[in-house]
Amino acid sequence: MPSCLKCGTALAVNEEGVAPVLCDRCAGVATGRARRAMAAGDLGRYPVTTALLAINIIAFVIQLLSGQALTYWGANIGPLTLSEQY
Repeated sequence: MPSCLKCGTALAVNEEGVAPVLCDRCAGVATGRARRAMAAGDLGRYPVTTALLAINIIAFVIQLLSGQALTYWGANIGPLTLSEQY
């Protein structure tokens, strides 16, 4: 009979002969832990990624509020780049 990988509790096999990997109690703990991590956010653990994300969002907002054409900010416009105006 298969057993839970965490606590060793015996697991029931269904009619197809398949058993879960974790018992209901251990699966509930793992699900709760994942749910809390998602709700709390993990951006504090990755400061470089958070900083790059903030820089991109700020640059995007500045572009929106400036009212200038996107070519001023370096947008790729097909006819201009194909005519060697990089």
